[in-house]
Amino acid sequence: MTADGNQLDIAAQAEGWGSLVAVLGCRELGSEDDGDNPRYDEFVFRFERGTITVTAMPDDDTVRLSNQGPTLPHRRDLTAIEPWDRLVGSGVLWMWTLTNQKGYQDGFQLELGRPGFVWSLQLTCEASSLSAQALTSLGSLTNLLAH
Repeated sequence: MTADGNQLDIAAQAEGWGSLVAVLGCRELGSEDDGDNPRYDEFVFRFERGTITVTAMPDDDTVRLSNQGPTLPHRRDLTAIEPWDRLVGSGVLWMWTLTNQKGYQDGFQLELGRPGFVWSLQLTCEASSLSAQALTSLGSLTNLLAH
């Protein structure tokens, strides 16, 4: 939800935001080492003319969406780091909020694209931080399993 409780505003605005120019991973507390699978309390996707901020809410492990930029003090620019660097230059195709079986809005899915490329990524709140996953088609998964 946005600060005013209206998620539809972000979706309506996102279509005119242009291409992704930066991705930030933010934390409430600093961390020396991100390790192999870094988790952040917040992700910020900056576009040419807008921003989507996805924040993990520690009280109930839900996500909050806003378009106000980073809200947490410790920020890491992920823009030039693989795999985030592949997304730069892409625009928003689709976005979804995800609700788990218990009725909690604990995830956000974003589909970005540019001519010839489409990426889907999913952020889910687990243990008060966000886990980022790349989504692939079942055909790709089947091909991986067959080899």
